Amino acid sequence: MVELSMVENTEERELTLLERRKQIRDLSHDLQRLTRTAMGKDLVSWTLGISGTAWSATTGDLLGAALAGLGLVTQLIGGPEVPTAYSYLFASQERFASI
Repeated sequence: MVELSMVENTEERELTLLERRKQIRDLSHDLQRLTRTAMGKDLVSWTLGISGTAWSATTGDLLGAALAGLGLVTQLIGGPEVPTAYSYLFASQERFASI
């Protein structure tokens, strides 16, 4: 908004606004792609982990079931956070909560 207010020519202002909208749209698409990729990987690993645990347990391989279950527990503990489409909302809420 500050950048737009500094542009006095209306045609330039409209071009600047269109450029900014394109940037936001591109960033949105990148974020959505990242989220879909992360969710897909997570869903596949959970499904395989549960299937492997169940298969090992039903075939009598208790050690295999325990190891597969341990792999699922490590996923619950977590790793690096993956940004989602709403990450910026939570970050700004935390940042401006004290104001």
